[in-house]
Amino acid sequence: MRVKTDRQVIDYSEADKFEVSNADETNLLPIKSVLTGTVTYDPINLVDGAGETKAVTVTGAALGDHALWSFTVDVEEITVSAAVSAADTVEVRFQNETGGTLNIASGTLRASVIKL
Repeated sequence: MRVKTDRQVIDYSEADKFEVSNADETNLLPIKSVLTGTVTYDPINLVDGAGETKAVTVTGAALGDHALWSFTVDVEEITVSAAVSAADTVEVRFQNETGGTLNIASGTLRASVIKL
């Protein structure tokens, strides 16, 4: 599968091999590994303007690695971001800027780190 944005192309092969390149498909950067950690997470009720950060252990993660998140429950209109905050730790931030209160159900939070 190939994902192409205005700045980069990511190719996913059947053997879990990844390559990243800029949009004109030069300067390929092979992805060395993808690391993942999961945790059961039940976000608090978030009023407008409130947020909550959940740490996920991802063994081998290091500052500067690319971090991604996924959640097994619909996050509705909450803004979610992920970043490596320390060795072996990805912090996932749930931020409500909807104008109302949201209560997201419990689910499995997955944090993944891409090592280039």
